[in-house]
Amino acid sequence: MRSKVPLLYILGTPYCGSTLLGFILGAASPVFNAGEIQHFRRFPDIRNRLCSCGRPVHSCPVWGPLDFSPFRLFSKLKRPQQLLVTLHFLADRLPARPFRTGSHDALFLKTLWDRLEHLGLHPRYILDNSKSPFRLLHLMAFKELDLRILHLQRGIHGNVASFVKAEDGFLWGTLKYLLINRMAKKLSALCHHPFLSVRYEDFCRDPQGELDRIGRFLEVAVQEDIVRAVRESPLHVFTGSDWRHHFSRNFQGVSLDTSWENRLSGPQIRFLGVIRDLLRLESG
Repeated sequence: MRSKVPLLYILGTPYCGSTLLGFILGAASPVFNAGEIQHFRRFPDIRNRLCSCGRPVHSCPVWGPLDFSPFRLFSKLKRPQQLLVTLHFLADRLPARPFRTGSHDALFLKTLWDRLEHLGLHPRYILDNSKSPFRLLHLMAFKELDLRILHLQRGIHGNVASFVKAEDGFLWGTLKYLLINRMAKKLSALCHHPFLSVRYEDFCRDPQGELDRIGRFLEVAVQEDIVRAVRESPLHVFTGSDWRHHFSRNFQGVSLDTSWENRLSGPQIRFLGVIRDLLRLESG
């Protein structure tokens, strides 16, 4: 019996492509994709939400028997705390744990792990696709977790264009992109947990090659026929976009989305290019 719950945490910005990667990992490898756990507490009607398996959560074979009500899960920090943590990172220091105590994240993950074992699924990892560096710092404090971190970074043009598409704003998207990826870079150097960086564009151009690299990082085997794995594997995710309900049925493979070229204006493209070159960021 495992003394610690093996947890794979995807770290990144909003719209970095983590939903796609999480679904494929959950289908093509022995990883159970639990979705964005930090959002669980935001759903007052959580048991009536539709799971990607096609059933409401209350009748899903995985989630249905679990009672969510006893668990207080960490979601986000208040703005002053976020600012304090961000300033620590900008000063190249890993912040001390500034979070309130009393959350039940480790206990919840252990309960979920036991449920998966009871169902005979026997995953090697639970995947938390929350992306937030603040939640990651919180999870790092739990000795009951065997934590591995996968940083998914998307090119600045494509990522910021997705902020614009979602009407979150060009400048806000640019600032959030720079801060979160700066924090991720510092975490890779300062934390003691296994850490792997993956570029979204590399994943789109060579999904099997990048999945094999992730498999070596996790010490698991990854299926070679990704399309077949996704179409045939039941997935149990109830967070994220509504397209999750149709993902398996409509999945045709992975391709690189270049629609940002039409979504950003010429000055915006040039501005992001200058930032990319000045900070030596990865291009898309």
